[in-house]
Amino acid sequence: MSNLPVPVKNEFNSLFGENFTVESGLAEISKKYPRDIVMDMTDDETLKKARKIRTERNGLSKAINDKRIKMSAQIKEYSDEIIERIESAYEHIIVPFEAEDKKRKEEKARLKAEYEKAVAESNEKINAIKGFVSGSRGKGSEHIAGVIESIDLISVKSFHKETVHDAISVIDEVKSDLSQMYEYALAREEIEAKQKEIKVKEDAEKEQQRIRDEEAKAKDAEIEALKAQLDAQLEVNALAELEDVIKSEEDERDYVASIVEKSETGYDAVKEFCVTHRINYQVTQDLLLVIEENFTEKGV
Repeated sequence: MSNLPVPVKNEFNSLFGENFTVESGLAEISKKYPRDIVMDMTDDETLKKARKIRTERNGLSKAINDKRIKMSAQIKEYSDEIIERIESAYEHIIVPFEAEDKKRKEEKARLKAEYEKAVAESNEKINAIKGFVSGSRGKGSEHIAGVIESIDLISVKSFHKETVHDAISVIDEVKSDLSQMYEYALAREEIEAKQKEIKVKEDAEKEQQRIRDEEAKAKDAEIEALKAQLDAQLEVNALAELEDVIKSEEDERDYVASIVEKSETGYDAVKEFCVTHRINYQVTQDLLLVIEENFTEKGV
């Protein structure tokens, strides 16, 4: 049995009958309906008797439950009254305490939110600084130098104290990476500048060569034109000279022939005459042949 106070237990005594307690009432029931009793429920009269016994049990159980509910309500009412009096007795201390406690908790929550926000903002700044490396890949030295300069202007005081060491470490690491990238960019730009200079020179040389080639072609064309003009003129002059030569040779032949006919000096004298007067070689040979024949006919 539950260790309820005796007064509470006594509230249930009357439910079992006059001059009964809970314990004596339960003992009476057990005596009235012993466990070794066997009832034939197939018998109608026995069945009716068993139904009445169930009704008796249900009535007793309901009475006990109703008593419990009533007592619970009374206990709750009494308990509420006591609690109200207790709260009133402590109110002048508890109310200001709870007000201050609430204020402090709200302030603590506010400070925590500010702390978390400041740390989050500092971490965002640190991540942004880390992004300078990836953002500078493939950029020129001037761009990288500007990024390095902007990092130098960052004050570690702008970071939350919880993230200062991380910020310093990241800044040093990023500056080191960017400095290396800057050196690489300078070397690359120097190579590109030299390549550009070489290309400009090559292009200039190609252009000069093209101009020279065009001038040479123009000169060759001019020379060819002059050649054609000269060849045409020479052909005309040659024809004229040839006519003169032919005429001159005919005159020379006639002149020498007349000399030969008149000459009695012979072959050697005629040959000397032709050389002295620069008579055409072929004409001279022809004349000498004629002289030789002529002298032969004369018996010289």
